[in-house]
Amino acid sequence: MNDIDETPESVSIVLLREDETGRLRPLGGDDTVVLDAGGGLDGAIVGALLDAAVRLAVPEDIDPVVADAIAALPVPAAFRDSPWLYEHRVLVLRNGRCTVGDTTLRYLEGIGLRLGDIDDRTDVEDA
Repeated sequence: MNDIDETPESVSIVLLREDETGRLRPLGGDDTVVLDAGGGLDGAIVGALLDAAVRLAVPEDIDPVVADAIAALPVPAAFRDSPWLYEHRVLVLRNGRCTVGDTTLRYLEGIGLRLGDIDDRTDVEDA
């Protein structure tokens, strides 16, 4: 965080997709993740989560207001004991979209996260 306005310089997130049964899976992976389970994660799951992780710089990659909303999200219990994930928040994509505060984010395969419904492209990953 900086000293001026407390907006983080960056936020670390893991992108998960919710499947049709309600299970959460890392973006690009097939492993099921239980976020409220404490006691550590299997190494393969940690690897899949890190593959779905991204650090967003403020304001280059993400608007400060959205970064503040993400930073206010709790760190999942499953991440707290991990030396690699303990600062990561989770964004859960449903049909390629998630809402953070009052902002809708959209995931476009090959492009990444974008604010809102920028256009009607059909290349949204079925996340």
